[in-house]
Amino acid sequence: MQTKMNDFRIFYLGYGSHPQPTLINEDLLLLIIRKVVNKKIRLVSNINDADLVLVYPYVTSSPVFKIKWSLSMLATTFNLINRNKINLRWLLSIKNKKALFISHENLNRPYWWNMIGRFLINSDLPRLTFWPTEIDPDGARFPYWYNYIDWPTYPRNDGYTRFGRFYKIAELCAPLSSTPDRLEKAIVISSHLDHPRNALLKSLRLQFQLDIFGSAGFKLEGPKLDKMRKYKFAFCPENSVGFGYDTEKIPEAWVAGCIPIGIFLNPFSQFNPNLQKIDPHNSNTFKNIKLLENEPSLIEIENYVRKII
Repeated sequence: MQTKMNDFRIFYLGYGSHPQPTLINEDLLLLIIRKVVNKKIRLVSNINDADLVLVYPYVTSSPVFKIKWSLSMLATTFNLINRNKINLRWLLSIKNKKALFISHENLNRPYWWNMIGRFLINSDLPRLTFWPTEIDPDGARFPYWYNYIDWPTYPRNDGYTRFGRFYKIAELCAPLSSTPDRLEKAIVISSHLDHPRNALLKSLRLQFQLDIFGSAGFKLEGPKLDKMRKYKFAFCPENSVGFGYDTEKIPEAWVAGCIPIGIFLNPFSQFNPNLQKIDPHNSNTFKNIKLLENEPSLIEIENYVRKII
């Protein structure tokens, strides 16, 4: 019992699925928190028992949030309250709890994300997002694809099974390594072909042969890495544009040795801007280009978490 009393207790809010206990040893953020607090992490099911609440954007789908949001918008319509005065902590039902908002979604996307992003950036709520400090000096940058880097200081066993393995920093900071015996096609792995992906594919079909896998095409069996290594090109789209918002599809293509196509680097991207100068049919245009000009680091995130805890 004494051991449990000394645990650092975490409650998940708006995670999108029920957090499993295996997260404790596999989730990068939880490993960072464990290092910072120097305690065992325990997930709790009651927010009132938590030392820290981790808030994710899917909290916007909860009935309580939607009711509060509707009441707030009604109040602003009748000038009962200024929209800028709406309290995000009240909307999220976290009151004065110690909390950290984490978003791997694009908070500039015209959707619920954009709405909560506007409130978030004007709030006192600590946050980890794609936004660089130039956009959000009160937050810290934590891109989604950081979760899939093989960080030597945070060894994990999962190995990113969906892709096949974690990315190594050295290969992200090196020119593209591609083998010559590949299909002269572009591989497309996607769960949907909604706009703008469908429009991009129509354009790409004029230049490339495409093989589509996932729920939008052929069944994908095994890790993505094994299938991607057979192709010369990989389609790497994103659904929307946001400051610093980068898709994990680009480092996946790089690790697989595929030339990334159909990409658009967002403002403040960490990826090499010269990626957009690549001519996929001219190897001289990419033989010296690295995906990352500078090695990524977790120091800023560690210091930010340490400051709020």
